[in-house]
Amino acid sequence: MGLFLVGGLPCITQSQERETDITPPEPKADRNTLLGPFFEFPTSERDSMLLSQNEVQLVLNIDVYGNPSLKYVMGLEDDSLQTQFATLCRELPRFKPAYQGEEAVAANYYINLNYPLYYARKNQYRKLPHFFKKKEEDFAYINLHHTQQFLGFDALNGGFSGVLGNHLNPGWGFGLRYGMHGKGGWGINLHMQTCFNTVKLPFEINTTRPLDPSVGTLILGLGLERAWKNPASPWKPSMNWDAGYGLLNLATVDNENEDPIQARGFVTGPEFHLVRNVGQMRSSKDYYRLEMLQWQMGFLLGAKAFFLSYDLTGVFYYTGFALGLQTQRVQDFELKKY
Repeated sequence: MGLFLVGGLPCITQSQERETDITPPEPKADRNTLLGPFFEFPTSERDSMLLSQNEVQLVLNIDVYGNPSLKYVMGLEDDSLQTQFATLCRELPRFKPAYQGEEAVAANYYINLNYPLYYARKNQYRKLPHFFKKKEEDFAYINLHHTQQFLGFDALNGGFSGVLGNHLNPGWGFGLRYGMHGKGGWGINLHMQTCFNTVKLPFEINTTRPLDPSVGTLILGLGLERAWKNPASPWKPSMNWDAGYGLLNLATVDNENEDPIQARGFVTGPEFHLVRNVGQMRSSKDYYRLEMLQWQMGFLLGAKAFFLSYDLTGVFYYTGFALGLQTQRVQDFELKKY
């Protein structure tokens, strides 16, 4: 079961114990890192109904070493939820402990959670009207899910080596990719590529039909991808290894022949992308979720080995221009107050 959400995502605020002679504890991590474990909570319909329109205060004990632990929960009596909150609190990053003079002392730290109204509805939830049509600069903070989906369009230019290179001139083509990356940068993609090359030496195929002066190639396959991200650089490299089905159209259908002549077989090889973000991320509405969109632009370099029927083999080397759209699901956000 999914959840409708009315009135906004959980509102999270923090406070700490203040005494005149004690310097209170402070989190070492930033707001998103500190409160990240709470962004995907609750995770079940039962928990959501118990927390719906409820204000919960977590009272943490920060020991002299800065380790947090849940002392008690105010505004919540359910044992199961209290246990889940206790587990989340133990996973929080260390704090700077409180000090009384120069001596570290244990002290309390408070986290206030204000949950909106939830009600059940299968596989969807209500969108927040004020979320849409916002730029990245409009958010005070935004917490995104680690999974990234992408849709890419590639313009290609390249040529063949081997047997295919003996028969075909360099040509041009295009490609489409759709896939996703996980938390560690690993991902998968579905891809389609097509290229068009003129014939410089006729293929030696036993047929009385005239072969086409220009050959179209189609590749359909699956790719394993690894993406890297360096915060110090705007460029984002990725490498994927593709494997799939290849088709070379040697003679098309005409008035006298209902079937084309095609060389078919296996195609595999690596492809390297180097892209960077273009413009700011923008909010968008999806039927199932809140998400942020980011356009990307860059370059690609690849090589595909062909093993086709009629003993046609070779490697297609190509470079190209890449344009892509990346989406990420929003887990929590807060808009700036102007």
